[in-house]
Amino acid sequence: MEWGFAILMASDSDASRNITIKGCKITMNREYSVSPFSTGIYSRNHLSGSVAAIVPASESGVVSHCRIDSCIISDVVCGIQWVGAAQPDHYGQDNLIGNSDGNIIFNFGGGNAPAYGIYIAGQNDVGILNNDISGGDGTLSSLYGIFSGTAVNSSIHIRNNTLSLVSAATTSNTYGIYNSAGSQGAGNAIRITGNYIYIQWPTVTSGNLYGIFQSAGSWRCNVDSNSVTGCIQGGLEGIVSTGQFAAIYSFGSNQVSGSHWSIKGNHITGNSKIQTLRGTGVAYGIYNSSSGLSLEISDNQITDNQWSSSSIGAGIFVSNSTAKSILIDNNQIINLSKPGALPNALPRSGSLYGIFAGATANNALVGISANHIENLSNSWGGRIFGIRCDVGSTSSVEIQANQCRLFSADDQAVYGIYGGSGLKFNIFNNKVAGLNAITGD
Repeated sequence: MEWGFAILMASDSDASRNITIKGCKITMNREYSVSPFSTGIYSRNHLSGSVAAIVPASESGVVSHCRIDSCIISDVVCGIQWVGAAQPDHYGQDNLIGNSDGNIIFNFGGGNAPAYGIYIAGQNDVGILNNDISGGDGTLSSLYGIFSGTAVNSSIHIRNNTLSLVSAATTSNTYGIYNSAGSQGAGNAIRITGNYIYIQWPTVTSGNLYGIFQSAGSWRCNVDSNSVTGCIQGGLEGIVSTGQFAAIYSFGSNQVSGSHWSIKGNHITGNSKIQTLRGTGVAYGIYNSSSGLSLEISDNQITDNQWSSSSIGAGIFVSNSTAKSILIDNNQIINLSKPGALPNALPRSGSLYGIFAGATANNALVGISANHIENLSNSWGGRIFGIRCDVGSTSSVEIQANQCRLFSADDQAVYGIYGGSGLKFNIFNNKVAGLNAITGD
């Protein structure tokens, strides 16, 4: 094992607290032979002479109120690792990784072990702020820019980080931001805001690429104002990249009164899923399958994305099993395509959706309004839907003031707006124009 700085415990009632590490330069040797691997700044709930976890006996035995800022860390497997106890009563409190200036972490990963820019777990009221993280080149296992692990009912803010990652893996997953902290939420909040994510992954065969992966059932969740831009999944000649692509992927049920999730103001632009041979692999700009009692997806720009695959693709794909209220409003989905198919190849591919909205909770209300969906193209022999909505038999849908125009599909049907199952549909004041089904059904 190799650590630049280690923030540990003297005993179960005497932990490092109120520590500031600022302005330090840490260069390591990327040691992989002994776990925990090479880490620039390290903190866990154990003594200096052993890595066996200790349960704190009191608040004074918890590493809390620490600040890590303005540090430069390189040549590591993990830039910063900050892990508290597994017991909620003993989570680390009020620790900040990055603050006014943020840290620079680069040239991390590059071997057979999972690699992390920042890794945290067992924390509450924690901030990961203003960090610049780049690396991963040569990594053959899972790669994470930021990893936030399990912490029940915790609050976390991941804000204004810049993540530039390159993976050499084939079957393992790559994540810009991964969060599973905040489950079983009752009054907590997860905020993932203002981050910039760029991932290059030409070697992938079956691994999944996620810009932001949010899987905690928090009470409040805001995934707002992030940019997932210029990501490339696949591309090496002769490789079929069958893994999933999702710029923002979210799920996590919370049925506590007042629970609300929002995915707002994100920019998902210029991303590509490349297949040099025909193959599967779903692709989403924004995906959600469960949330709080209400879900809002609004003001997002999903533009100039190309996802070559025989599986489905969607600008926004919601198949929500928990929300009673879903609003998909004022999004721009423009220049979304599934290009590069072989002519007349069979079987026909999955559909391409501007917006797919599904809700299975009883008595759900779904509103889809003021969205602009333009220039959708599917050359893989699959259908196109500008908007498609399928809900439960007791649920109602209102689709209004949307624009759907300039869709083109080879050898399949094209739909501007498609209302499927549900109790009641109100569809009014929409504009649909320029639909082109070449030799379609």
